[in-house]
Amino acid sequence: MMKRRSKRQLETALLLAVAAMSNWGYGEAASSVIDQKDQVIADNVDATATNPAGSNTTLAALTVSSAASGGTVKINSPSITGTFTSEWTLTEADQQTAALGLRIQNGYTGTVEIGTGTQITLNGQGNNFSGSALGIQSSTAQVQLGDGVGLTYTYSNQGIGTGNGNLQNGSALYNAGGTVSTGEKLTVRADTGVAGDTNTVGLFNTRGGSLAVGNQADIQVRGMVMQDKSEIVYGIQSGKADEQNQRNTLKLGKDSQVKAEMDRTGSTSKGSLSAIQLWHSDFELGENLQTETLLKGWTNTVSGLGFHDAKGTIGAGLHNQVETKTMENGTASYEISLVGIKLDQKSQVTLGDGSQNQVTVGANGSSLVAGMQILDGSVLNLGSGSRTEVSVQGTPWKGNSGLVIGADVQDEGSLLKGGDGTTISVAHDADNKVEVKGLSAQNKGSIQLGAHTTLQVSSAQASAQGISAVGGTVELGNQAFLTATAGESAVAEGIFTQQEGSKATLGDGAQVKVTAKEGAMAIGVYADKSGENQIGTGAVLTAASEADSSMALAATGGTNRIGDSARIQASSQSGTAYGTYGKSEGTNQIGDSAQIQASSQSSYAYGTYSDVGGENVLGKGAVVSASSETGAATGIFTSTDSHTLAGDGITVTAAGSKGIGVYSEHQGVANFLGAARISGGRYSLVSLDTGSLIDLAADGTKIIDGNMMARYGGAVDVRMNTGDSRFTGASLVADPGSELNLDMSNGAQWNMTGGSSVTNLTLNSGAVVNMTANPDYQQLTAENFSGNDGTFYMKTDLDSQTDGDKV
Repeated sequence: MMKRRSKRQLETALLLAVAAMSNWGYGEAASSVIDQKDQVIADNVDATATNPAGSNTTLAALTVSSAASGGTVKINSPSITGTFTSEWTLTEADQQTAALGLRIQNGYTGTVEIGTGTQITLNGQGNNFSGSALGIQSSTAQVQLGDGVGLTYTYSNQGIGTGNGNLQNGSALYNAGGTVSTGEKLTVRADTGVAGDTNTVGLFNTRGGSLAVGNQADIQVRGMVMQDKSEIVYGIQSGKADEQNQRNTLKLGKDSQVKAEMDRTGSTSKGSLSAIQLWHSDFELGENLQTETLLKGWTNTVSGLGFHDAKGTIGAGLHNQVETKTMENGTASYEISLVGIKLDQKSQVTLGDGSQNQVTVGANGSSLVAGMQILDGSVLNLGSGSRTEVSVQGTPWKGNSGLVIGADVQDEGSLLKGGDGTTISVAHDADNKVEVKGLSAQNKGSIQLGAHTTLQVSSAQASAQGISAVGGTVELGNQAFLTATAGESAVAEGIFTQQEGSKATLGDGAQVKVTAKEGAMAIGVYADKSGENQIGTGAVLTAASEADSSMALAATGGTNRIGDSARIQASSQSGTAYGTYGKSEGTNQIGDSAQIQASSQSSYAYGTYSDVGGENVLGKGAVVSASSETGAATGIFTSTDSHTLAGDGITVTAAGSKGIGVYSEHQGVANFLGAARISGGRYSLVSLDTGSLIDLAADGTKIIDGNMMARYGGAVDVRMNTGDSRFTGASLVADPGSELNLDMSNGAQWNMTGGSSVTNLTLNSGAVVNMTANPDYQQLTAENFSGNDGTFYMKTDLDSQTDGDKV
C-alpha cells in the first residue's frame, strides 16, 4: 500500500521533487511521489490535471524520485493512469516533456520493479503536447516489468480549438539511458489523434539505453497526421540519428508482433513511418517476429525495418509486411520511398531461416518501392529459404520516374547474402515511367544468393529486369530460376550488366526465361559496355517477344561466358529473333554442346549474329538453327569487322525458302575449327564484300546442303577431306575479286545441283564431283583446277555429241 501523507508532507515531497528536477532543466508537479528506499506501493494511481503555459513543469501520475535511490522500489499497482491537458506553446512542448504516467527521475540509482499485469496509461490532449506512459530519464536506473504489463499512450485534441493539434510528441515507453527489462506478453499501445508536427513511438530506447523485452510482446502504434507537417510514427525506435557516440542495446523476445500505422495526409518531404527503426544500436530480435507497417495517407519514407549503424540478428520465421492502402475518403496513398528492410551506415543484420518480407502498394504511388535496400557498406544476411515479395499497383509520386525493385544494393562493401532457396518476386501493374527490377547491384555493391534461388519480375507496362549489375556484382548458386516479363512498348531483360567491374554469375543448371508481350522487346542475358555475365553448365536461356525483337544472349561491348550444354532460344511473332547477338566489341563465349535456336513467324531470325566488332565463340558440338515462316532466316550472321568462331562438330540449319546457313559481309569473318554440318533453304554459305571470309578449311567432316556464293570480293574456303564429307548444291563466284575455293580429298563428294563456278578446285584421293545429281545438263567453271585421282560423274548425249555436262 502507498503510505498516506499529510498535506504538509505532500507539499514537502513536491518541493524535493522540483529541486531534484534541476538536472532536467525544468520543474515537476506530481500526483504521487516515491521518495523512500525500498518503498512498495500497491494502490491504483489516477491523476488528472492541466499544465498551463509557462509552467516549466512536467506533470506525472507517479514519480520515483532520486531520493528513493539505493534499493529496490516495488510498484504493484494494478493501474497507473495520468490524464493531462497541455496548454503549452509549441516551443515549450518541443523542448520539454509536458506529462508522464510513471516517471523514473534523473539521478535515481537502483531498481524499480513493476508488478505483473500493471497497466500504465497516459492520456494527453492540448494543442501542443509531449509525454510518455513510462518515462525513464536516469542512466543509473534498472527497471524491471513483470509479465503482462501494459503501456498505453493516447493523444486526442477533440473539443479543443479545431480539434487538430499543432505538435504531438509521445511514446508508450521512453528510456533515456536506463536499463529496462520486461516479462512476457508486454502490451504496448500508442494511438494519437490528428496533429501537425507529430512523433508517435511505441518503445523509444535512446541515449545509450538498454531495453530487453520478453516473449510474445504486442506493440501497436497509430498516428494521424496533417499535410505538409513533419511526422514520425514508429513501433520501436532505438537510438537517434545524432547519437553517434552512444550505442544502445535492444532485445525483443520470440513470437512478438509490432505494428505501426499512419493515417491521413502528411508531409511528403519530412514524414517517416516504420515498425522498427534502429540507430547506433546492437540488437537481438527473437524468432517468429511479425511486423506490419501500414500507410493510409501521405508521407515521405516508409520502411518496415530500418537499420542505421546497427548490428544484430533476427530469429527464424520473421514476417515483415509493409503495405499502403487508400485513405478512408478514397484518396490514394503516396510516399516518396517505401522499403521493406533498409540498411545503411555500415549496418550488419543477420536473419534466421524462413524469413518473409512483403511489400504491397495498392492503387497508390511511390518514387521508390523496394523489398530490401542495402547502402553505405552495410551487410544483410537472409539465411536460407527467405522470401521477398513486392507488388505495386499505382504511379510514381506526381508523375515522376520511379523504381520498383526486389533488392537494391549500393556502395562499396554493401552486401546482400542469402542461403539456398531464396525467392524474390516483383510485380508492377501500372504506369510505364518506372523501372522494375528484381536485383540491382551498383557502385561496387554485391549480391550473393545460394542454390535454387527463384527470381520473378513482371510489369504490365514498364520495362522489367531480373538482374541489373551496373558497377556491382550479383552471384546466384546452382539451379537458379529467373523470369522477367514486360508489356506494351517496354523492354524485358533477364540479366543486364554494364560498366567495368560489373558481373553477374549463375551456377550450373540456371534457367533464364524472358517474355515480352504486346510491343515489348525481350533480352535474356545482356552484357553492355564492359559488363560481364558468367553462367555454368546446362543453362537454359529463352527470350520470347510478341511484336518486337528478341535476343536470348546479347553482348554490346561486354562479355557473356556460358558453360557447356546450354540451350539458348529466341522467338518472336513479328519481330526479329536473335539466338546470340554480339555487337560493338561485345563477345559471347559459349561452351560445348550448345543448342541455339532462333525463330520468327514473319521477320528475320538469326541463330548467331555478330556485327561492328562483335564476336560469337561456339564450343564443340554446337547446334545452331534459325527459322522464319514468311521472313528470312540465317544460321550464322557475321558483319562489319566482326567474328564468329565455331568449334568442331557444329551443326547449322537455316530453314525456309530464304534461309542462309552462314552469311558474312563487310569484312565479317566466320571460322570453323573442325567438322561442320551446314544447311540453308536458299544458300548454305554466302560471303559478300572484300575482307569477308567463311573459313571451313580445317580438317573434319563437312556436310553442306545448299548453294554457296561469293560476291563483291567476299571469300569462301572449304576443305572436305573425309570420305563422309558431302556438298550438295551449286557454287557461284558472282564477280571478279570474289573467291570460292573447294579442296576435296579422300572420297569426299560434291553433288552438284546446278551450273557452278569456283575459283580454285582441288580433287585428290578419290574425291568426286557428281554432276548427275541434277538431271539437267550443267557447266562447272574453275579458274584453277588441280589434284590427283579425282573423279567427275558427268551426263552426256551421245546422239547430239554436243549436249551434256561441261567442265
